[in-house]
Amino acid sequence: MGGYFRGLDEFNPWVGLFICLAGVLLIQGSVEFQPFDDAFITYRYARNLSQGLGFVYNRGEQVLGTTTPLYTLLLALISIILQPEIIPGASFIIGIAADVFNVWLLFKLSREIFKDRNIALLISAVFLLHPYRLTVANGGMETSLFILSLLLTYDRYICGNRSLSTSIWSAAAFLIRPDALLALVPVYADWFFHDKKGSIRSALIALGLISPWIIWSALYFGTPIPHSIIAKDLIYNNPPGHAAYFLLTFIGTGTPGPYLSPYIILPIIVFGFPLLTISPWILLKKQPRALVISLYPILYTIVMILQNPSMIFPWYYLPLIPGLLILAAGLIWFGLKVEKKTKYLIGLGTSLILILFPLFLLVTKPTSLLSRARESAFRDACAFLAEDELEGRTVLAPDIGVIGWCLDDVKILDPIGLVSPEAIPYNKDAPPNELLPVRLLLDKKPDYLIGLDHFIGPNILENEGFQESYEMIYNQRVLITEHDHQLYIFQYRK
Repeated sequence: MGGYFRGLDEFNPWVGLFICLAGVLLIQGSVEFQPFDDAFITYRYARNLSQGLGFVYNRGEQVLGTTTPLYTLLLALISIILQPEIIPGASFIIGIAADVFNVWLLFKLSREIFKDRNIALLISAVFLLHPYRLTVANGGMETSLFILSLLLTYDRYICGNRSLSTSIWSAAAFLIRPDALLALVPVYADWFFHDKKGSIRSALIALGLISPWIIWSALYFGTPIPHSIIAKDLIYNNPPGHAAYFLLTFIGTGTPGPYLSPYIILPIIVFGFPLLTISPWILLKKQPRALVISLYPILYTIVMILQNPSMIFPWYYLPLIPGLLILAAGLIWFGLKVEKKTKYLIGLGTSLILILFPLFLLVTKPTSLLSRARESAFRDACAFLAEDELEGRTVLAPDIGVIGWCLDDVKILDPIGLVSPEAIPYNKDAPPNELLPVRLLLDKKPDYLIGLDHFIGPNILENEGFQESYEMIYNQRVLITEHDHQLYIFQYRK
């Protein structure tokens, strides 16, 4: 087996790339492209930028509502070269291309860490075939590109002997997703320990690459901090332990759930806790360089548990997978005192469990977090409104992705505040669990209200002022993981 895959790394890296390309195209490329609603927020920013309207979601409103500026700029550039309609499809191709290199780089890094092709092959195969990753990776988000930037950072640091090109990929990772800081801390901490001058020089280069965006966004938007982060912190009042539950469930089972069964604690205890506690110590003794990759999911888990943000977004978890796989492999390869053949068998069995167990959960206990039913319903709603004259109108929509992309001539009023700062004061004064403040609706008087029933609740439907001002013109049943919902469109009575 080892001789057959010899060409994957040492002698012919192009063979490895070709195998990864074939695997990703066969496995991931055959999955239907289904962008998440949030992806269309970035798409709209990219389209407006490519059309000369500025880095804006609503025309004339300089609000930073996306956390992935580099991905937005890349999509805008593609839109300029080709056409705006190509943006969603381009995001799918970018994701496929990124994951080809992700599989290859993960093999390369694992081969360097464990000095064994078979273990490296198992790690990259689990990454490729992981059912949760496959479900989320075709969602049009920046996640695959973000993972690529992290793996390139690790590759240039570990395999490139702390090359200064590490700085470039570090800066790219931060500009794709700001939580890259948690992944970069172990890299630069280890670098500083071994080479203080080199680490400081690299950090300054990375900072120099990031600074233009920081300075420009501060001048253009008023702050380089995405407004979506501020809004989410305000609107999502999570119960204690919310983030811990989702993250530990993902580490233990390969999916974040949520699952109501108390038995879900078993894989967390049996598998999750050893990964977070025992494996890091084993790697520290046997292969300290592996900690550069594997400390990221640990730091991420600790920080998120302390901050307790909303963890209902499926794409938050995928970047943790490479580090978790290194931790799992370290537990087997360095932690078990058995002969190599036995380690291979245990590694193969563990790999099958890591693929089949989350697949079983996703099939038997489908989660609404992964459902794309709402996106399809939003497209139908847009088609219904397409017959109206919408230019210059205002649409209030709690889910602003697909609706904002389809209705490009309207102003979107976002009650959560991701792209609408004027909604923030209303959210501060709103009663608990009121996701759409009725005062915002009555004060701003948007021309249309489009939303699912968990946003448009009794506080709105039974409000006398709302009943006098709005009439329902559309009502569609939406089935989200076997639960019935209603999608409403209300129009303002002139």
